[in-house]
Amino acid sequence: MAATPNDKSEARRNYAEWLGLLAGPIAWALNLQTNYILVQSATATGNVLSLYFTNLFFFAIAVSGGILSWRIAGRLKHESSDAPPKDFNRQQFLVHLGMLSSALFALIIVAQTIPVFMLNPAQK
Repeated sequence: MAATPNDKSEARRNYAEWLGLLAGPIAWALNLQTNYILVQSATATGNVLSLYFTNLFFFAIAVSGGILSWRIAGRLKHESSDAPPKDFNRQQFLVHLGMLSSALFALIIVAQTIPVFMLNPAQK
């Protein structure tokens, strides 16, 4: 049985909903681990640019997950006026939780970036 175009668009939207939900937490976890790895080289060389760029990169990923969820929420709002999809409540829950989790983890990444600006990694 071949998949219809509607099935493919539903599968794509389902993937995008989960991507929007998980982008923030995954970006935070990868940011934390990458900073732990890079702080030794920043301490040895005194160059903290790699830490700045890493935090900026993962902050952008976290924010992009929220933007993706926000765009999907806008599409759901327009589609629900015609005929709500069969799993409309689940989709609404995922996109709203995606926006909130992305905002929370973007804020956490910013909070973890503050010590990079305030403290010198070569300081003993």
